[in-house]
Amino acid sequence: MILNRFLCTLKDFVRNKAHPEGSIAEAYITKECINFCSMYLRGVEAKDNSLERNYDGPQMDIETGFSIFSQRARTLGAPLYEVLSSSDFNKIQWYILHNCEEIEVYLK
Repeated sequence: MILNRFLCTLKDFVRNKAHPEGSIAEAYITKECINFCSMYLRGVEAKDNSLERNYDGPQMDIETGFSIFSQRARTLGAPLYEVLSSSDFNKIQWYILHNCEEIEVYLK
């Protein structure tokens, strides 16, 4: 599957139908040179040095609050607000009580 994608990319490099191998080699070398140079230039965003699509920033340790809520997350799309059913609320409460280190003292 990956090989087919790569071959398709190489076929797209062909500009001179009479000498396809030369066109592919020239375009591939040009692409590699541009990628190599973009890693060393500041302010140039390329495929190799760009941030991930859903990058949430550096992970920070939250000193206040519970460790279970220290994960940072960014929502995708518009927020939806729903009222939890009592069953869902009990499941969330159970998860927090059994997975939060700070509460273990009180459980004992």
